[in-house]
Amino acid sequence: MQVAREIAHRNLGGALKAFANLLLSEASLLEERAHPEHREEHARQQNRQVEQSRHVGSGTQADKCPCPSEHEGNPEPL
Repeated sequence: MQVAREIAHRNLGGALKAFANLLLSEASLLEERAHPEHREEHARQQNRQVEQSRHVGSGTQADKCPCPSEHEGNPEPL
């Protein structure tokens, strides 16, 4: 019985998380519809974030850190 409760609790948590994500995506769509002029700026911001994550996601720890002077001599990747 306890195992069944734990499984149900985990499934409920996953369902709540999925529902929250659905609500957030719907809110985003509604905001885009209400303010279509912001759509292009939002797309530009997302593209910048993707490009930054690609840049930051490669190389050594010193390359990834915005303050590489603190990591001089430490070429170990994160």
